[in-house]
Amino acid sequence: FKLPFDQLLDSYGDELSKPPVELDEIAKQHLTVGKRIDAEGLIISVPYGDSLPVVSLRPSLIDTIKRGSSDDYSVICPSPRSNLFMGEYVRGFVTRIDDRFGAFVRFMDGLTGLIPKLKKGLNENLYDTILCKVTALDITSSPPKILLKKVSESEIAKKKKKVEAKSKKSEGARQFQVGDVVGDVKVADINFARAKVYVLGNSDSSKSRARIHVTMADALSAKPKLSKKEKQTMEEHKIGKSHPFYSWKVGDVISGVRCVAVDSRDGVNYVELSNRADSSPNSLPVVVSDPSHLPASSDISAIVTSVSSTSTYHGLWVQICPGVSGFVPALELSTDPDVLNDLRSHYSIGSRISCRVMPASKDSASPKKLPSRHQLQRDEHDDQAKEHDAIELSVLLAASDASEGKQSPALKPNKPRKGDIIVGCINRKTRMHGPP
Repeated sequence: FKLPFDQLLDSYGDELSKPPVELDEIAKQHLTVGKRIDAEGLIISVPYGDSLPVVSLRPSLIDTIKRGSSDDYSVICPSPRSNLFMGEYVRGFVTRIDDRFGAFVRFMDGLTGLIPKLKKGLNENLYDTILCKVTALDITSSPPKILLKKVSESEIAKKKKKVEAKSKKSEGARQFQVGDVVGDVKVADINFARAKVYVLGNSDSSKSRARIHVTMADALSAKPKLSKKEKQTMEEHKIGKSHPFYSWKVGDVISGVRCVAVDSRDGVNYVELSNRADSSPNSLPVVVSDPSHLPASSDISAIVTSVSSTSTYHGLWVQICPGVSGFVPALELSTDPDVLNDLRSHYSIGSRISCRVMPASKDSASPKKLPSRHQLQRDEHDDQAKEHDAIELSVLLAASDASEGKQSPALKPNKPRKGDIIVGCINRKTRMHGPP
């Protein structure tokens, strides 16, 4: 084995010159030819070829290797084979100080990191064992390029203590599971899209945010008369008499509420609740994170959020569940021309309709993104990064199967036969089709 003189101690102070000729005198104080070294050693590198393995007697490095890694706040001595991550704590020794760059810190098997000048790398002492935090990492090169920042043991201890305190606090808080009967909640705020609520009896509400989305709500059985001011507030939020929240008021207590979805982000649980009568343990309201999770022929209910009369999108924009919208073309709503020519009189904003998911249309004119003017208000429950295509829906398919008692749901409307009376929509932009 080879024992370099710079691997005898954890620190050599700031008295070493350049080159460090004082190492010879320090070695004579600790080593004697032919005398056994009564200390543990650590192999820090094994060079290729016939070179001898390099051994270190640094107590801090040996202790770090013995402890190993048990959590995110453990300290390691990494090697080129280690799976480093940003923020990890590492221990090494200063192997070189360069006035142009900073202090180079060596780890196992020759792995090296840099404490830049801007991070006070030039203030370090040559050959000192130091504790660092990985601040930047480039794993595209081999070995990886590592930027470091010197930290202290007390800094790690404080962060670890803080995290442990938070985890103990969260353990004491109530944990919500999908399907659980939450019980009573109190309404804190209402707009068209959602009602923010507080779960009564929940001692720690700082770690959870609860709401009842409009798609998850039913109107209250008891409908108290609204004051003039309350009616004005409802009008400002475009909440009409068909809307589930029309009879809701801030301060109301809603009973029999169930948990239908939980999303944990940044240490906070965002809980979706429902007071719908059909939210039994075996039949919870539909909540999906992506429209692709709703297969064609699925029967669902949705809330009408907008009526569109444009030539491009003539029909209803609806909200199926939080974050997932749909579009019902006018010709999939009714076969009555009077209804199709006056959708606003027959479909109220905020009303609930039953419909069926249709197969994805290959028509380039089919609705893709929900226009901004038809989008609902968002809050912290909604993942702002998620933008989904609208699902094409049909009311006629769901209604026809229900009336005819069909076992297998229809995916497409039946083709018209000779003698059938059909309903169509005039499109002046379509090219004329010749006879067959």
